[in-house]
Amino acid sequence: MRRETERRLAKLSAARHARLRRRILGDSSKPMVGGGAVALIERLFGDQGVSTYHRRYAFRQESRIVETGDGFVVLKAYDLDQEGPVTLKVYDLQGIQDDVRELARTLWESEVRILMQLVPYQRRAPGLVRFVEGDWDQVTETLFVAWEDAYRLTLADILKEPTRGHRHLEELSTRVDLLVMLAEALYELHGLGIIHREITPQAICLWDEQPSRAALTHFGMSIFLNNFLWAPTPDAFRKGETAVSSLRYAAPERLAFLASTRDMIEAGEDYRQDFFSLGLAMVEWFTRPFEPRDAERFLPSDGGYDEYAHSEWLLIDVADRINHEQLSNDRAAEAALKDLLRRMVEFSPSERFSTAGQFVKAARDVQALFRRRAYLALCRKPFKVVFSASECAMNLDLMDPRESPRALLPYEKQIRSIQTELQQDLAPGVQIRIGLDRSRRWAVDAGGRRRWLLRGQRHLYRLEIFRSKRDADTPCPWIAHVYQVVRGSVVDDMTLVPFTAVKVIPLQESNQHTNRGQPPSDIGRWDELVEHIQSTEATAAAEMDFANRVLIQSLQEIVGLQDAAADLETYQFMVVATKEPQGPLGTLFVTFRYAPEADLEFVAQHPYIRFFEKTRDRRPAVASWLQRLQRDVGVAFDVAGDLKQLRVHQRRIVAILEAVDIERRELRLRLPPGSPPCPTLAFLRKSRDDEHIVARQRDAIDALEADRYRIDLLREPGHANVTLPDLQLSWRTLPDGVEPDKNKSEILRACLRAYPLFVLQGPPGTGKTTTATELVAQILKQNPAARILVSAQANDALDNLLESIVKTLPDRNRYLLIREPSGRPRAVNPVVAQLMPLRSLDEFFRRAKGKGKAYLTYLQQAAPERASRVQPIYETWCALLDRRHSEFERFLYQSANIIFATCLGVPRLDRRDLDHFSWVIVEEAARAHPTELLIPFLRGHRYLLIGDHLQLEPFKADIYAVAFRTRVRERIEKLKELASESERMFDTTQQLELERADRYLAPFSHLFSHTLSMQHDTLIACYRMHPVLCELVDRLFYRKIDDTGMPTNEPVLIPATTRESRAHRLRASWGADDWLHEKSLIWLDTTTYAPQLRREQTLHGDTSKFNSLEVDIASALVSRIRAQDRDKSILLLTIYQLQRERLDRIAKDHHNVRSLTVMGAQGKEAAVVILSLVRSNTHENPGSAYGDIRRDSFLNVAVSRAKELLLIIGDLQHFRTFGQDAGRIPALAELVTNWPNAGDASHVGVHRPTDLVVGPSEPRGGR
Repeated sequence: MRRETERRLAKLSAARHARLRRRILGDSSKPMVGGGAVALIERLFGDQGVSTYHRRYAFRQESRIVETGDGFVVLKAYDLDQEGPVTLKVYDLQGIQDDVRELARTLWESEVRILMQLVPYQRRAPGLVRFVEGDWDQVTETLFVAWEDAYRLTLADILKEPTRGHRHLEELSTRVDLLVMLAEALYELHGLGIIHREITPQAICLWDEQPSRAALTHFGMSIFLNNFLWAPTPDAFRKGETAVSSLRYAAPERLAFLASTRDMIEAGEDYRQDFFSLGLAMVEWFTRPFEPRDAERFLPSDGGYDEYAHSEWLLIDVADRINHEQLSNDRAAEAALKDLLRRMVEFSPSERFSTAGQFVKAARDVQALFRRRAYLALCRKPFKVVFSASECAMNLDLMDPRESPRALLPYEKQIRSIQTELQQDLAPGVQIRIGLDRSRRWAVDAGGRRRWLLRGQRHLYRLEIFRSKRDADTPCPWIAHVYQVVRGSVVDDMTLVPFTAVKVIPLQESNQHTNRGQPPSDIGRWDELVEHIQSTEATAAAEMDFANRVLIQSLQEIVGLQDAAADLETYQFMVVATKEPQGPLGTLFVTFRYAPEADLEFVAQHPYIRFFEKTRDRRPAVASWLQRLQRDVGVAFDVAGDLKQLRVHQRRIVAILEAVDIERRELRLRLPPGSPPCPTLAFLRKSRDDEHIVARQRDAIDALEADRYRIDLLREPGHANVTLPDLQLSWRTLPDGVEPDKNKSEILRACLRAYPLFVLQGPPGTGKTTTATELVAQILKQNPAARILVSAQANDALDNLLESIVKTLPDRNRYLLIREPSGRPRAVNPVVAQLMPLRSLDEFFRRAKGKGKAYLTYLQQAAPERASRVQPIYETWCALLDRRHSEFERFLYQSANIIFATCLGVPRLDRRDLDHFSWVIVEEAARAHPTELLIPFLRGHRYLLIGDHLQLEPFKADIYAVAFRTRVRERIEKLKELASESERMFDTTQQLELERADRYLAPFSHLFSHTLSMQHDTLIACYRMHPVLCELVDRLFYRKIDDTGMPTNEPVLIPATTRESRAHRLRASWGADDWLHEKSLIWLDTTTYAPQLRREQTLHGDTSKFNSLEVDIASALVSRIRAQDRDKSILLLTIYQLQRERLDRIAKDHHNVRSLTVMGAQGKEAAVVILSLVRSNTHENPGSAYGDIRRDSFLNVAVSRAKELLLIIGDLQHFRTFGQDAGRIPALAELVTNWPNAGDASHVGVHRPTDLVVGPSEPRGGR
């Protein structure tokens, strides 16, 4: 009954078909049951006539139904998230046979996987339909795929009703353009190892608006053929289950699977079958539709496949229509097009194009011929130029000497003079040029749109399309409206347009409607001309919009700042003494003295250095620099006459430091024999070994500039989001019987569903490493052939994640892991060392030899004769392995499942041809500079960024931010100045885009803030800290801020530990009271000590500081804790390097004690943390008084390292002096003295450590 109804509906016209279908589906008194499309539509639409599907898509009963089939329906819907129309393909798994249900599920899985792989290429390849989402809908129990608003028109619709599309689709040049677009889409598909396999007119969607577009759909039958992106191969290619009309377009080698005998062709699958299918569809479109019964000649109704009949049909019918149909009056273009079509539909695969690259090149050659013909025909037409003499008179530059005689004329005579001049300037036969203004003076209008300019004999005109108000603002593209003469100018790089005739129409008022009643039949079309020039001028076509240029320029500015940071310790010295060498090739000793006047002049001219710290007075800075150099005698030094020579390694002298005189500010250097002449006034600095780092970042920016998809992903990550099917997961890396918390499970599922990007914020101690390790295990479970790049900004963070993966990854021996070395040689633990390339290569060779030996031993026992033949092969194989050929190392990298490399070490993988990974996971991404993060970002297909933008930021990010924002302000002022000079309105949108550019300084924070809710999340279960310390961190940094600027009482972080499990059990038995008992947070207040004792100190010429009193208190604390517990881990923390050097002396004297600066402490933890704040002075400037601890990111790291006990040593009164201007330190002091939660107040306290260190004190007052 249902199939009979569908057959009858198919015979009706398109309009009657839609009306009848709506009437049948709207009749609730006649329900249809079963797995058919009608029953599925009824269940989707619901009883009310309006339904929301999957909480995101809305449609009505009158929604256009595009296609139906057994178990699926394709229809239009409205996306409530993106607020636009989409196309839904819904698969029904109810009430259908098991084999059909399994086929539907396989088709759905294949389509989702294919579309997911194509997401990065869909923006640059318009010939591929754009994916939105694929998932399982729990309410209706259906599977679905959502993509962009396609199926407005298909090639099948055009073939059935040729006049259905827009008139321009009938033009042969437009069809050739769309053929090239589809060829480029196949190039992208085949480049990813994907064969479409089902290219039919129904699978080619067309858009009939300008510019024209065609895109491939129907990826349910597509397959992967490359080595690491694989999926089950769907194949409904069985006679009787696939319509003959669809089988007509299948290639002979694929139809051969249906044949019982194969004399002419072998059955097989490769990329060339797509050329054949597309070729048949294009032949049908360029000539005339095939007869419905044509396919029955080689696909008879009794089954099978007749290869001889198929070959005969192609050679006679198809080839005949290609040869004899007249397609164009341009014989050369027509011949090229026919050759292209003939080669596409060759019966033998070997006669077709062998690669998609060859196919695209041939198609573009044909397109060029047709475009040249259309352009020449266009230029032979006369053009009408409409201009307003009055407006031209007002916009002429009368201050120009050439215009001064006209400026003295009355206004009416000026207009007549201009009218006469324009008639002569644009006279017939004049060589006219058209193009863009390269000087950018008149490049864009007030709205930011590019201006096309037309140049006559003397003047330059702004070209616009005339619009008539009486015609409801409809464009009249055959008339160019020149209403403003820009100025008399010569622009040589415009495109020459050989017009045969130009008719100038004077127009006194620009709103007159001279276009009425003037047909465009014999008049040239300016829009076509501009479109042609725009497509042929590579510089114009490649020009990015302003927002993208801001992103690229921002990244270039950041790299420039990093490169210039080394100039901070580059100083100008003058030669004061030389010791001549012994003989012509002897060693030269040169003494240099600091030249302050020349150095200060260098600073004044430097574009960045004035923004960096320590540069307000360079004299103390150079003294500190010389003091540090005393420990570096013997290091290499760079000497050059100017700064550029230092950076480009030209005429640079590499010398050795012999001696340092701090008082005289002199350096003595040893210049090796053969050095270039030493300049008398030179720049000096320690030799850098990181120039290649800046070069790698610049290379990454250059690669990004050509990658529109990733530019858009960085700018607006929410716009590129695709939601993948939900998965039921079971954790694989936890011990048996241990269940993950709900938050981590939900985040893991969300991460696997988000495509292409997921941003994970991990506050201190919440298990970022555990989650990343589990994600790797899940990826390898879903696809054992996946290739994963794990990266981080620093080696320590990367090695921590590596160790976690090695220890907990299930079936570890099934996978190959490699740790790419990076940075300077350093001591690494055995786990990391085992994964270094040479170790991995040795392990690979050992396992290969072992397997070969085991097989040979087996043969010696089971088949001795065969073993004697295998023995020489095995010995040759072993000898080859022993040679360690470089190809083996490349093969090892190519075979690796997981590669670990730092962000700046990733480019080293290019030597092994590793430029693409299915997943890129970046640990501690918030600490990476944007250009560092960009390097692994360009190599990924999907991304997981893990970090915490509320902890440490990239190195010197605050300094870079000051310089960056200053440069942005300078650019804005420059744009305003240019706008003023050109007498046009300044575009405020450009100013807003520039002012927002500083978001690229912190890419993790930007991506976390601008992704959709399903693309980012925060780990909230804290496993590290005592519950009181967890609440401290939560209150200070992670709770939401209310309207009054105060944190709310609603917690974000949830402690996953108990007070008992994090009790330190230490006692202060040495004092009068036990101030350590049950405490987890204690401030050791040094306020009572005399100012001269508690004040911080500094060394001469050094900006770092230390505090001897706090060192003594820390030493006493460590000794007393060690007396009670010899194994408890202790971490000594401080902001300052000088203080850390003194604390390090304490750590060396005790077991399991270490000292770190806060900058190096992220990712570290200890049972007891002793934080030395150092500062204690009377400065009124909060920044000067507090130092870097006033920065929230530093304080967050400092107070979140302790698992059981946090001891803060500092002058409490000093840190409470300056209020909120000094960051969160006053809030910390307030929490310690007045803990808001009365139940936990006993775990927090303040103690004056006079029982640890006795010294002169001030009179006690207050607490």
